Amino acid sequence: MNAELIQKDKDTPKQNNSVIIVYSRSSTTLILAQYIAEEIGASVYQLKAPAYELGLLGWSNAMIDARNHTAIISPKTIDLTPYEVIYLGSPYMAL
Repeated sequence: MNAELIQKDKDTPKQNNSVIIVYSRSSTTLILAQYIAEEIGASVYQLKAPAYELGLLGWSNAMIDARNHTAIISPKTIDLTPYEVIYLGSPYMAL
């Protein structure tokens, strides 16, 4: 699956050639990433993991995969060659 650009960087003097790659189960982290992207003029790519949807089953799948150090996410690759600065965003999951 190809990477889907969900927010294109704006030509701002704040920062150019920046990208935020974000994973967000509930969209809270994604909303924050989009806000930051607008402030600094960055592009945003969202990582998706359908097995980790909201709810007990999704949370359970995420915990099992975390313990096994595995995950099925899309996209599998993102072309980062146009970017000089790369930010990563992810949720904090407390046990």
